[in-house]
Amino acid sequence: MTILCFDTSTKSCSIGLFNHKHLVDTVDILDEKYVHSEKLHTEIEGLLKKNAKDISDLDAVAIGKGPGSYTGLRIGVSAAKGICFALDIPLVAIDSLKILAHSQKASMRQEELVLPMFDARRDEVFLQLLDENFNSVWPTRSQILDESFYSELEAIDKPIIICGDASIKAEELLGNFGPLDQLEFKHNEHPLASYMGEIAQRYLQQNKVEDLAYFEPFYGKDFQAIPSKK
Repeated sequence: MTILCFDTSTKSCSIGLFNHKHLVDTVDILDEKYVHSEKLHTEIEGLLKKNAKDISDLDAVAIGKGPGSYTGLRIGVSAAKGICFALDIPLVAIDSLKILAHSQKASMRQEELVLPMFDARRDEVFLQLLDENFNSVWPTRSQILDESFYSELEAIDKPIIICGDASIKAEELLGNFGPLDQLEFKHNEHPLASYMGEIAQRYLQQNKVEDLAYFEPFYGKDFQAIPSKK
């Protein structure tokens, strides 16, 4: 089974090609300007061509469903649905925070928790807390990094890895409320497609696929337009 995986929920535009759960090749682009609309389709085409594959060789597509960037998610989900409609193949949707959490799989210790975070502007983040087996302890939610949240973390008697593009902000803001002894911050992790293959394969085996006619990204909160700085 050939699976195309990609995530466009953050500034990272990441694409991976898998044979079952085994990574064949990947392309990762990180650009502050959100280049998903310019790069996604051409990079998918290039990745397939590089590995002697045609779009018709795909058996399934897996997409990072969010939360995250409204524009990035719309572009990614539209591309995924278009491919699946055209080829009549299944679409698998994976929580983008769970994808990010899997960046810690190789280094996590027993009883350790992972708390992936995406920046949601100002003092707010999107987060999800997962255990060492990547089962959800807290469901995905938006969260203000205030003193009450610090107390919520402090009440957990386990070490926690905080990773993602909001980890720097989290370390700065939470440090205002007390020591961070049980928290480990990983600042350069992204929801890369290379982490998606195993999850996608498992979802396909469980027939956990989306209805193409009705599937929409999970934005995390309502879209808010930002006035131009020009």
